[in-house]
Amino acid sequence: MHLRPKPWMKPELDKSPVYLRDPFRFRGRWHDQFEDPARPFYIELGCGKGDFISASAEAHPDANFLGVDMIDTVLAHANRKVLRDNRAKTHVRLTAYDITRFTDVFSPEDIADGLFINFANPWPKRQHHKRRLTHPRQLENYKSVLKPGGFIRFKTDDDAFFEDSLDYFDSCGFETVRLSRDARNEGLDIGPETEHERMFFARGIPIKYVEVTKK
Repeated sequence: MHLRPKPWMKPELDKSPVYLRDPFRFRGRWHDQFEDPARPFYIELGCGKGDFISASAEAHPDANFLGVDMIDTVLAHANRKVLRDNRAKTHVRLTAYDITRFTDVFSPEDIADGLFINFANPWPKRQHHKRRLTHPRQLENYKSVLKPGGFIRFKTDDDAFFEDSLDYFDSCGFETVRLSRDARNEGLDIGPETEHERMFFARGIPIKYVEVTKK
């Protein structure tokens, strides 16, 4: 997601109590960036404008949330949404980085209870499949931080991406807990809506969802 930078964005991020620049500094120390490091820790990979993470954090003030996106321009919008809830200053953090280079900024010390991947780029061309956030190469990296029983929850509108991802999860030894190829119409609770989710659902495109756990 690319947005034209606006004058207010960088100053607001610079002053933000939740935005962390240079994520390399926190590798192995993400838990310590929260007021209560002992809380459950969840990461959204590709948090975009922050609809999902802000709503999740508001609903679960007893957990810590980290939102990662490649573009800080996008995170400026997420920052505003997160800070609407004053409690978020203690248990939400945002940072900008290329998630495909996950292990640059996360280590096994950054134990996570769960990861969220919402409407990531499907990279439909076969030669680009290794860039997918659910590709086995990435899943093995995520396993390095996921605790046993920790989950990945994945939403997409893209049929081929979804079916391929099911194979990826299986090949990497994840256990499927919940699965739906039309989650919204089936009334499945799949967490807060994202901007893309609202858009696709309004067009009549089924929302695909799967939750898998690390064995």
